[in-house]
Amino acid sequence: MLQTPFGDHLKRERELRGVSLEELTVATRIPPRYLDALEAEQWELLPGGVFNRGFIRAIAKFLRLGEDDMLAEYETASRPAREAAAPPPKEDMPPPRDLTSVFIFAGVCLAVILALALGIHLLRPRLANWRKSRAESAAAIETLATPARDVPDSSTSAAAEPVQTPAAAPAKTVDTETKQPNVKPPPPTLVPVTAPAMPPPSVAAAPGAAPAAPAQDVLELKVEVSKKTSVMVNGDGRVLLSRHLSPGETRTFNAHDHFDVGTRNPSAVRLELNGQTQPPLHASGGRWNVTLTKDSLKKSKGGPH
Repeated sequence: MLQTPFGDHLKRERELRGVSLEELTVATRIPPRYLDALEAEQWELLPGGVFNRGFIRAIAKFLRLGEDDMLAEYETASRPAREAAAPPPKEDMPPPRDLTSVFIFAGVCLAVILALALGIHLLRPRLANWRKSRAESAAAIETLATPARDVPDSSTSAAAEPVQTPAAAPAKTVDTETKQPNVKPPPPTLVPVTAPAMPPPSVAAAPGAAPAAPAQDVLELKVEVSKKTSVMVNGDGRVLLSRHLSPGETRTFNAHDHFDVGTRNPSAVRLELNGQTQPPLHASGGRWNVTLTKDSLKKSKGGPH
């Protein structure tokens, strides 16, 4: 059995009860154009959604029809139109990319950069101090390595320099033409002055006796190292030594006035001046150096200084 269309069924029920569209409009407050669209099944003219369902319930209630039955018929009749008017389904979007590994890599890189920056910040003062100490050591070595101007020895200069002595009175001659005396001064005579005789060498000491100490007017420095270290020795302003000495190596130097000794490892250097052991080197202005003179012998005899 064929089922009656929804629009025709609704119109027939209204006409069977003798209700016009105007009366239905007044009773349900539904505009006439929507009533005509419902009876003609022109779904595109209706507002749709809950409004259409509200219209069906109001009409069924006024005409004393089953509201649920009328709604079921309406859903069945309007389903093709609603499905055709429904928007096409959206395409499935791809799932979002997992960025966890990217974030982890960025965090590790940031941590490494921060660690490097912190390390540089902490090491900068130590690096500056190391450069300063290197510069001071280089300045100390350069100071010791600069030779002073030679001071001539009075004894040797007096021995080598010739002395002018007055010559005899020049002889007078007479010029025969002018009858005037003609005096020709003789050239000066250079008489070398010999150096004072050196005292005879002392008699050799008996076998087994201690060696004689050097004369007090001459300074004799003995340098002995226990470890390999760089040593610089200046005597009377002249560079006598500037090199690395090996363990156990000993060097001896002579000077008239003073010695300047510099090293980077003072604990490995032992000094003797004229046979007297000198105190260890001390720090002066960030450099390890010492100046030894004849007064150092006096201080060594009197006690430590």
